[in-house]
Amino acid sequence: MLKRSSFLLLILVATLIMASCSPVNAPEPSDGPTTDPIVTPVEPEPTPELAAAFMAMIDNHSGARPQYGLDKADIVYEFVCETGITRFLAAFYWQNPVRVGPIRSIRYYYLQVAKPYDLPLVHVGGNMDAMELRKPLGIKSICAITNAGSTFFVDRQRKSPHATFTTSEAVLALASKRGYQPHGLPALPTGEWPEAQDVEELHIRYSSKYEVSWVYDEESQCYNRMLNGAAHLTAEQEAIRAHNIIIIEAPVKTVEVPVDGIQSEINIIGQGEALFLRDGKLLSGTWHKDKPEAHFRYLLDDGSELTYTQGKVWVQQVHSLSRDIVYK
Repeated sequence: MLKRSSFLLLILVATLIMASCSPVNAPEPSDGPTTDPIVTPVEPEPTPELAAAFMAMIDNHSGARPQYGLDKADIVYEFVCETGITRFLAAFYWQNPVRVGPIRSIRYYYLQVAKPYDLPLVHVGGNMDAMELRKPLGIKSICAITNAGSTFFVDRQRKSPHATFTTSEAVLALASKRGYQPHGLPALPTGEWPEAQDVEELHIRYSSKYEVSWVYDEESQCYNRMLNGAAHLTAEQEAIRAHNIIIIEAPVKTVEVPVDGIQSEINIIGQGEALFLRDGKLLSGTWHKDKPEAHFRYLLDDGSELTYTQGKVWVQQVHSLSRDIVYK
């Protein structure tokens, strides 16, 4: 009798153990649709196409057009060089231009613009005061004449001096070899604008043979660049566009100097009047640059800091806002 009771007790204990190991409230199999939570994929952060940023001095003589790579620049400074001809100081980072040029010579005021960026600067020589200013300003000069000829190539289909080009790959390879610390481009303050005047077209007259226009395209929310009434296209037939346009008033003085002959002098250390264009709107204000090591600072008429919309920036210098600018 005892043995039978022990046997029954063992069966009871085993049953309890098996029950404790079974899943509690296990769901019944179902042929219906699953109710797994929907996971929204996270958009990857945009990344620049270049490992580091660099700047290039790009020719804008009529013999230099069409240019290569200008549509890929993140920010362009267009200043008068000599005799009413402008030249571009362009910075590249988020898009790879591959081929860039024609590359031309520097002027001292372009170096004052480039200094705070602390980027490799590609150029073909320069006038005497600009070349002598490279070392005091600590410019990372990549010059086709004095120190980096192998970084450049000549396009035999172009006429000198509008035939010198480089590539982003060659520039960044030399910068790495020289041990230049790689940098990107500084972030710009973004934000909504206050109430502003609607302006769909703005025209800048530099001379009788050179007029720039910016025409707003509401669909793409950017401005198409026009040159003498026609679309300004690159050699790859790409349109040149910008989302933020800044026009600074900085008078040009033409002087004659030894060796170089005629040259332009533009004082960009100080402050002056400015116009700002984005989203089909126009605002006015001032520009400020305290020293070569400082970036331009832009203030609206109410004293607030200029904000940008995402996209490309084009900064244009003119002799006089009242004389050289027409908009509608």
